[in-house]
Amino acid sequence: MTWQVKIFLMNLSERLHLYIQLTRLNRPIGILLLLWPTLWAVWIAAAGHPSWLVVFIFVLGTTLMRSAGCVINDYADRHIDKHVKLTWILAFPAVFLAASYPFTKRFFAIPQAYLGIAFGFGIPMAFAATLGEVPPVAWVLLLANVFWAIAYDTEYAMVDRDDDIHLGIHSSALFFGKYDVMAVMVCYGITLLLLAVAGLMAGLGLVYFVSLAVAEGIALYHYRLIKDRSREKCFAAFLHNNWIGAVVFAGLVMDYLLR
Repeated sequence: MTWQVKIFLMNLSERLHLYIQLTRLNRPIGILLLLWPTLWAVWIAAAGHPSWLVVFIFVLGTTLMRSAGCVINDYADRHIDKHVKLTWILAFPAVFLAASYPFTKRFFAIPQAYLGIAFGFGIPMAFAATLGEVPPVAWVLLLANVFWAIAYDTEYAMVDRDDDIHLGIHSSALFFGKYDVMAVMVCYGITLLLLAVAGLMAGLGLVYFVSLAVAEGIALYHYRLIKDRSREKCFAAFLHNNWIGAVVFAGLVMDYLLR
């Protein structure tokens, strides 16, 4: 191997490392928190039998862009699905929401609610891609995701509370003040209630509702972590939200499989 090749490989390795850090692929929690609600929607929209092409495109788009709106670039061939042009319409607000979220911390009291909409816009897009319409259950799921995002991102904001005060930016942890822990738990409760409503609307069965009970147990565990407002434990609770999303998705899949 020549020295030129060695230098090239070293530079390539360094650039890949920087790219991974820039895109947060080394910290996939953001991708997962976006992915789970999108997969919930994909499965419900397809009544448990989604097109694997649709699944692949939404997973790939989520992984690469953290925005389900970007999956449409891979979905543009009109021969793949007759509902693409409706999905295109939803892609524009999805991209706008994802791009504008970082700026909302300057003027929104609870930017985490905006995050929930931005992170959940893959939900109506999944229904549009599958059904060619966005039924009421999609908006219930989106609203559930908004409250879930407020819950988990408040936990994250509790870690950065002092920094946010110093920087003069808004967060739900500052907005809720001494009621931050209570607010997190209320948001978890509303999330699970809305997911139960969505399950009833979609005709889901016992297995799905058992998964919601397990998710409730996880949320109660988060209370134990955040009640003392320890930075380390609040961050651990934030990361642990991956399991709430995963448990609900597992319940969906199993419920459809066992029919």
